[in-house]
Amino acid sequence: MLRETTRWLEQQGYHVSIVGRNEDRLNQTVQVQPDHFTKIAVDYTNSNDLAKELARTIDTNGPIDLAVAWIHSTAPVALQIIHDAIALSSPKWSLFHVKGSTRSISKEKPLESENMAYHQILLGFVLEGYSSRWLTHQEIASGVIEAIQAKQDEFVIGTLEPWKKRP
Repeated sequence: MLRETTRWLEQQGYHVSIVGRNEDRLNQTVQVQPDHFTKIAVDYTNSNDLAKELARTIDTNGPIDLAVAWIHSTAPVALQIIHDAIALSSPKWSLFHVKGSTRSISKEKPLESENMAYHQILLGFVLEGYSSRWLTHQEIASGVIEAIQAKQDEFVIGTLEPWKKRP
């Protein structure tokens, strides 16, 4: 769902390291400019492998100054692992944490770090007349790009209210 976001980051001059569980999808994402991307084929629910692969990409490509992380609840420590790996090597960096609408209402405390700017991107839904629908891949990617540009502490894509109207 974030393929267009990764391509936009590359167009902005970033070297983009992409973590994904599916090798075919990773290959589709990086086919345009493969030398500007690093594929990290790892299941981010495996904490040891994730930490090892992040350390490897930082050793190879240098410090990370911007991270976009959309992590499902099946990997509750993955965000902390990402934070710890980047914070060790990067003097100043930004984390854009993409959260689904259900997670946006949770009381989880955002990560804090002296050298990190933390930004939450909350995915909502779209109201259309008397009904509602989930965001499309394109709406999510465009919204994440807009959130990165805005650099707000909290950015909502779509709407979160009224909660009872969500699909």
